[in-house]
Formats: sequence, C-alpha cells, structure tokens
Amino acid sequence: MARNALNFSLPKTLIAARNTLGRRSKTRNSLRKSDDVHKSTNALLKTQYGLSEEDYRQYGVKHNLLPSHLGDTNSFKLDTDSIYIDLQKCSAYNIASIVKTMPEAVFDALPEGPCGDVVKDIALLPEGQPLGIVNRKTAVEIISQLKQYAAAGDGRIASRGMLLDGKRGTGKSYVLNHVAMWARQNGWMVVMEPSPSKYAKEIGSIKRSNAGSEFAVKFLETMLLANEEKLQMIHVKLPCYGRIALDGNHISYTKRMFNGLIERAIKEELEIFVEEGNTDALECEKERLKLWHSYRQQFKIPVLTDALPSPKTLAEIARFGVENETYANQAVYEIFDQLKHQTQFPLLIVIDEYNECFSPSEYLSIKYDNTKFNGWIPSYHLAMPRLFSKFDGEQYRNGKSYARTHIICRTETHGNMLDAN
Repeated sequence: MARNALNFSLPKTLIAARNTLGRRSKTRNSLRKSDDVHKSTNALLKTQYGLSEEDYRQYGVKHNLLPSHLGDTNSFKLDTDSIYIDLQKCSAYNIASIVKTMPEAVFDALPEGPCGDVVKDIALLPEGQPLGIVNRKTAVEIISQLKQYAAAGDGRIASRGMLLDGKRGTGKSYVLNHVAMWARQNGWMVVMEPSPSKYAKEIGSIKRSNAGSEFAVKFLETMLLANEEKLQMIHVKLPCYGRIALDGNHISYTKRMFNGLIERAIKEELEIFVEEGNTDALECEKERLKLWHSYRQQFKIPVLTDALPSPKTLAEIARFGVENETYANQAVYEIFDQLKHQTQFPLLIVIDEYNECFSPSEYLSIKYDNTKFNGWIPSYHLAMPRLFSKFDGEQYRNGKSYARTHIICRTETHGNMLDAN
C-alpha cells in the first residue's frame, strides 16, 4: 500500500504529439479548439462589452480579484521628480534615473562629436524631443572617483586609467558621454576622441607609415573648438618643448633609426682608411669616432622649434598645426607632451573604440609582408592611433605636483583586436 501511495512522477505539463500517420490527434484538436474559444471570447469582450484596461482593473478590485492599489489611477502615473534628474545631481541614490537633455546641448557640450551611436539615436527622435541618458552605475562610480581626485590637494592618480569593456549595446559609449559632459560642466579640461578607427580606415596621404596629416589637422580644429580657452591659459614649458619628430616619436628614438645607415657608411670609410696604411687599432678607433660624430651632425631631424621657436601657449601650437599641415602630427604630440607637465586644470582624456587602435589598417606596405599583418600596416604604427593607444595616465605629472589626470578608454569584448602573442 505504501509503495502505491508514493508517486514521484512529474506533472504532465507537456503533451507529446503522437505519430498518427498523418491524422491529427484528439488531444491536439481539443487544444486548438480551446485556443479558438479563448480568442473569440476576447474578441467578444472588446466588441460587445468594450472593456478598457481601466474598467478591467476597477471590476477586478470591486470583486476582490485584483489588489486594491490597482484601483488607484494615480498609481500608474510616472513620478517625473524621481525619474528625470539633472546632470549635476546624479548619484548612487538615483541610479537608473534619466538625464533629459536636448540634442543641441549634447553637441554644444561635445563639439568633437558624441561617442557611439548617439547621433543615430538623435536622428530617430521626433523634432523637439529631448534625449534621455540613463544614469548608470558605472558612470556614477567614475564621476565619484573624479570628484575625489579634483577635491584632493595634489590630485595624484597612481593608476594608468580606466578601461570599460563589454559587449556591443551595453551602454559603454553613453557612459563616456555622460562623464565627459559632467567633466566639462565642472571645469575639467576634456580631450576626447570618439572615433580613432577613422585614422586607420579612412584613406589619406601616407608618409613614413603615418596616416595623412589632414587627420591631425581635423583633430586640432576640434580640440580648439572644445578647449581653446583652456589651451590659451596653459603656458608652454620651453625646456620640454621641441623634442618630438615629424612622425610623433621622441627625437632620440628617431635618431636611432639612422644608426644602421651611419654604421654602413663608417665601415666603408674605415676600409679606405686602412688601405691607406693606417693599421693602428687606436688610430682606427679615433677615426671611427670622428666619422660617427661627423655623420651624426649631418642628420638633422626636423622639430617644431625650427618653424615655431618659442610659442607662449598651447593654443598657439594648435593654431600653428592647423595652418601648417606638415607639422600637424608634431603639434598634436607636442600638446600632449605639454599636458603631461601642466597642473592648472584637471585633465580628462576620453577615448572611444580603444580596440580599433590595434587592428590592421587599410594601408599597405611592403615592410609588413611575410608578417602576421599580411602587408597591412597595424593601426598602432600610424601616428594618430599610436598616440591614442598609449595607456599612460600615470605620466601626466610635473615633479611633486601631479596634474589631476585620468584616461578612460572603451573597448568591446568581441572587438577586432590583434593577438598580442
């Protein structure tokens, strides 16, 4: 009896369709009939009785079929005071609330262009309707950190920066826009690049593995548009000025590129020197040093001090780069090098599409044949993407004074990143 009383079988929630050799089973016929009855009943309620959602709730509450609070019509109205907030009032207590802003205000705050698909979202909005930016937890945490750094006396930041990673559509770019707009409203100097991929994907002139300087000119123009007042107030530190070559590298690194050529020339000169009867090793070494010094003096690396000897402010360097396309890359690198030594403004560098700085570009070079790039120049070997690929927030300092600097980069989990191995 006890064995028959215990039943551990699962309830039959699924009805399997039998193999009836083409004939429909009675069970499936009954299910189809019940669905038809349900649909016809709903149609009857809508047409003959005309029940609305409000009438349905009132009827349910009256007959104790629904909770009593559903009978209050005001319970379904949005509390705009708690849902919509101001940008400056974003905190941990109102996460998931919405910051309403007009599209014109977004473009005014971000003249470089917003990150991500914000422009597409704005294009889909009806005319005159504001754009909603969700107050995400990540944005609140970043803003909280920036507030602490700005309030600190020295503003020291030991880390290189922050890296936002995640799948497409999770709101990373909106977080960058949110933080950049907040920083601009609170007196931060924001250097923003919403689309580094354009430097590698859009075709321009190329010189010595550097994508055309016209891209650097456009970057300087937008940088002046967004930060001209602050750039005008930051004075150039002349001891740190004029150390960047045309390709953006430090001048000492660029000089080393000619060492192989100089060594071959010296070797040929020494062979002639020995053939003339000078076999003493000490004399040959002295001659080698003389030749090395002579050839080194002949190689002159163009620097910005040749064309712009003593600029007063960073805005002057930026304008010079805009007006002289040849020196545009140098001007961009010189400005970033000077920003490492300024302590006048808290500095925030925002880079979207960070993973695009490491993907193969659309430029071909024989130098990269028989490599893993298959002839394509990697993006981080081009001038502008190489600048944005540097995750070096800890270098923005000046002796004991630390610029309140932070770098925020955004990438995607399924981005087109190259294998580091």
